[in-house]
Amino acid sequence: MDSRAYLAAAATAGAMLLVAPPAEAQTLSDGDYAQCEVYRNGEYRGLSQSCLERKRAQIRRYQRDSNRSPVVSNVYRCPYWANGGYGYLATWRSDDVTSYSGTFDSTLNGRPCIANPVYITRGVR
Repeated sequence: MDSRAYLAAAATAGAMLLVAPPAEAQTLSDGDYAQCEVYRNGEYRGLSQSCLERKRAQIRRYQRDSNRSPVVSNVYRCPYWANGGYGYLATWRSDDVTSYSGTFDSTLNGRPCIANPVYITRGVR
């Protein structure tokens, strides 16, 4: 293949990138356009470009956030029998090391947990 063929292939690839359809995050619905319409004295004047850009940014943010996995996906909540779900403020280990930071599900060899209080409320009829 000579240099002209490489040049033609590169030009074709470049042209395809320039003509690529807009990304899916840029797609707005008819309702989005309707919300961004501008009227003056009851007369249609056009679309608010800043409104449309805010809508596109919201869609991009939503798609980016929906692809993310939660930061804490495997939390352990304190069981109801651990101080009513509040957990214990310290735990004593069998190897004579005492842990005072956080909440634990037991006072002896307890596992760290997130407080999950049990609220006892009157029933509603």
